[in-house]
Amino acid sequence: MDPITNENGELEYHVDEIVDAQYDKKGKLWYKIRWMGFSEEEETWEPNESLQDCAALDRWEQAQRVPVTVEYIGKERWVRQLVAEFLVVNELD
Repeated sequence: MDPITNENGELEYHVDEIVDAQYDKKGKLWYKIRWMGFSEEEETWEPNESLQDCAALDRWEQAQRVPVTVEYIGKERWVRQLVAEFLVVNELD
C-alpha cells in the first residue's frame, strides 16, 4: 500500500505491525514499526506519541497482557516471544 497525502500535504504511511518496543535513556517509549508494503529492512523506531489511533498499537498492547514465554539470548538480553498472531486471528472471527 502506498503512502497517502493528508490534508496538510504530508505523507502518511500505514503500520502493518509493531515488532518491538523499548525505552530510551530518558524513559521515552519507542516502538519498532513494520510498515505496510515495506520489508523488514525498512522497519523504523517511532516514538509512542506518533502512534495515536493505531490498530497495530492496540493489538501490541493486548498481546502484552497475554501470557508469554521468555527466553534468554546472549549474556544480557531477554526476548519475549509474543502471541499477537492469536489476537489477530480472533479479530477475524
